This record gives sequence, structure tokens and C-alpha cells, in this order.
Amino acid sequence: RPISCSPQSKTGKDEEYIFVCDIGNPLAGNSEAKFGFRLTGTKVDATDEAIEIRMSVNSSSEEAYGRDHDNELTVRVPVEIKAQLSLVGRSTPEQLDYSIRNRTPSDPIFDSEIGPVVSHLYQVINRGPSAISGASLDIIWPSFAENGKHLLYLIDEPQVNDADKVKCRVKQAQNINPDSLTISNEHIPTPSAIIYDDQIPMQHYEREEHVREMYDDYKLRRRRMQIRSEHMTRRRKIKRSHKQMLTDQRRIRVVQAKDNMKQAVKMAKAAGKAGCNMDNCTHIECDIRRLNEDEFVLVEIYARLAVNTLIDNNIYEADISSIGIAKISALPSAPRYNPPAQLVALLYFMDKKVCLK
Repeated sequence: RPISCSPQSKTGKDEEYIFVCDIGNPLAGNSEAKFGFRLTGTKVDATDEAIEIRMSVNSSSEEAYGRDHDNELTVRVPVEIKAQLSLVGRSTPEQLDYSIRNRTPSDPIFDSEIGPVVSHLYQVINRGPSAISGASLDIIWPSFAENGKHLLYLIDEPQVNDADKVKCRVKQAQNINPDSLTISNEHIPTPSAIIYDDQIPMQHYEREEHVREMYDDYKLRRRRMQIRSEHMTRRRKIKRSHKQMLTDQRRIRVVQAKDNMKQAVKMAKAAGKAGCNMDNCTHIECDIRRLNEDEFVLVEIYARLAVNTLIDNNIYEADISSIGIAKISALPSAPRYNPPAQLVALLYFMDKKVCLK
């Protein structure tokens, strides 16, 4: 027959839950009652390593002396605290076009003379179910190109949405506005005035009417047209050959850049942290305090894209990226729990224009 249990009862706030189950009246000799129950923990103390469930059986009938040693059982249910960070990123704007004809001043005074504003926004979210006591966010920022020229020129300290929950510091503080420019404080991504399409129309030979009038002979005019056609064909072949060569070179650079990025991501994941051991990058460290389930923090980095560096290095296609890696550093309890770090790479892909992805 079905087993019935009394409703759970609790005499006080700090008292235990107690419920009683009727397993048979009478319960025949050498028989057994099999049943189960499901418990759900609420407001569990995270400092406890386990929850104890104590069970006991008794009977209204007298039990033989010395046979009651197995009437009680204590089950310890370990308390496991779990939390999962989520790291997402966004580049703004999503696309930038630059023209090789629009070089910026070589000795700028204002940051706007370097190039357009770009920003990377990182969001660290605690997906729960448990709260976390602390976390870290490391951002590797590509401040300089391989030749030491400015690439993504930092114009300000990292901006955060809640200074009480997250604090950031730039390890290479000298990389923030290193040329001591006058900062416009735009802090919103806007198209730069120097950015526009750079389509140069193909030159065409103009027909000289006075020459054509001098040569009325059909054969001469036909020969002239043939020479002109051959010349244009040779030009097109040379252009196609040169364009193909540039395309091949760019494709090789893109593949190499992507391979380098994959290797950097692989190393960062393996290490569980991000570092900046090269002179061309900037390491930004952020300490995140307690985050409850579904709480988040925002960190945004603002910079100027150095257009002159792209022009001087003949960069038509490339991958420019920052890398962010977030990791839980402290939990209320359960020191054995070590969740994996979360890593995001924000990429810029360029092809005579800079596309932010």
C-alpha cells in the first residue's frame, strides 16, 4: 500500500525540519517497506561542508533487547557550490573604412588626428547558481604594431559600470596617451572625418579628334585601334598580375595572423590567465568583487586606430585583436571547485578597410 508521510514541520527558525512516515500498521514479520522521498535545499548555509539527514524507526511493539542498534541512520549530503562565469565582448563600431590617401598629421596635437575612435566592451556575468566572492578579468590590448608604431592608441583609463564591483588598472600605465595629446573626451565611437571610400577611377585614353581627322584612311585608323587595344590588354594583364600577387601576399599574412591568434588563445586557455610579455601590447587587470547569480560588470576600453601605421606598413588585410580572459578567484566555500576560465578574442579584419568583428 502507499506510504503516507506527515507534512514537514519546523518549530523555530533555527530548528530542523521533521516529518514522519507510516510504513505499515501492522508491518508483518520478515517483511519490508520500500519507499523514497525527494528533498530540496533552500537557504543552505554555504559555510557548511555537508547537510545531515538523520533517520530513525520505532514501533509501538516492544523490540528485543539489544536489537535496536540499527534503528538509526545518518546520511551526509555534501554541499557543492558551483558558479559559472560568462564573458562576452563587443567591438564598436562594427566596421571602419580607411583611405590610403588620407594620411593624418605626423605630429598630431589632438587625439582625433590619429584616427577614428574604436572601443571594446567586455561583460562578465555570473551565471550561477552560486554567488562568487571574487573574479579576475585580464585584457591584452594591441597598443603597437610590430615595428613599434602606434596601432590602437589608448586614450583613457578603462571605463566600468560599477566602481564598487570592479576596479581596473593598466600595468603599462605609460601606454595611456603616450604622446600626451589633447584628448577630445568623445568616448563614443564616431566615424572619423578622414575615413571614406578610396575608389580611384580608371584612366581612359581620350580620343583626339584632330588626329583622327588627319588619318581618314580606314587601314590606318584600324591599325591605331588595334595598337590601342593591345596596349590596354597589356595594362590589364599587368594590373591583374600585380593584384594577384598582392592578394596572395595578403592571404598569407591573414592566415599567419589567424594562426598566431589561435596559438595565443590556446596558450591563454592552458595557462588559465592572460599575460603581456611583448613590448607591443598592454596588459589591463581588473579585480571583480562579489557577484550574485545573474549579476554582471562591464569594462570598456577606448582607443584611436592609428591610420598612418596602416598606410606606412601597407596593411590592406590583417587581424587586429584584443584578448580577454575571466576567471573565478574566490567562492564563499568549496575550495576544491575550480571552474575553467572564459576567454574571448575581439578581432578587427582589414581589407582596404577595417572591419570590427
